[in-house]
Amino acid sequence: MLNKDKPIKTWAIIIISLIVITFAILKFQQLNQPTAEPVNNNQPTAEEPNSQAVEQQLVQDYLTSHLSELSPEPEVLGGKFLMEKIKFLDQQRAVIEYSDGHNLYIARLTYELSHDQPLAITDFTILGTNGQLAATITPLIDDDLAVVAIKKQLADRHQTDSADIQLTVELYDDQHWRGRVSLLSNPDKRQVFLAILNQGQYQIIYEGNPDFPCADLADYNFPEDILPECLL
Repeated sequence: MLNKDKPIKTWAIIIISLIVITFAILKFQQLNQPTAEPVNNNQPTAEEPNSQAVEQQLVQDYLTSHLSELSPEPEVLGGKFLMEKIKFLDQQRAVIEYSDGHNLYIARLTYELSHDQPLAITDFTILGTNGQLAATITPLIDDDLAVVAIKKQLADRHQTDSADIQLTVELYDDQHWRGRVSLLSNPDKRQVFLAILNQGQYQIIYEGNPDFPCADLADYNFPEDILPECLL
């Protein structure tokens, strides 16, 4: 007598075998697929240039084209503003030196730039013109302690009396002073001086032309407004 269950068992074995073989093939393919390398988003690629450099170039190009509109001082005698130098202090501020061929200006500017907004110059302040500071301060009177002490220091340097020292303080805070000095005996020779208060003592750290040795002055922490030339 024939066993009617035998064909059914045979087909069941065949189907199960096919399922197992198919699963094994799929698993083998999965294991042998190449692993995708992780994307490093921290470094710019050739297709993704350095965004900070791009932004700075946009600011520089804008300033080059719009200096005539931005400058509080107009061009004179048919001159045309050209940007000579630029230094970015951070991602919102920069200092530039520009000229119309007659006057040389140092200016500090603040800007805003985002992906969904055009570049906007929110502040443009001239810090100096032809080596003269533009900032205004409350003048120090002649008997101010700092003026007396600085005059004495300068008089000692020039081997003269304090009465022979003509001193003008242009900018200062409670630790730093900048100004002009000349001698009554030689009033046409006016020099720039820089002074600091060091452990209760006033100290002249520079006297001469306004070509400051900025590298030598870095340790004295002069504010930007007092030494704008050293920002560039």
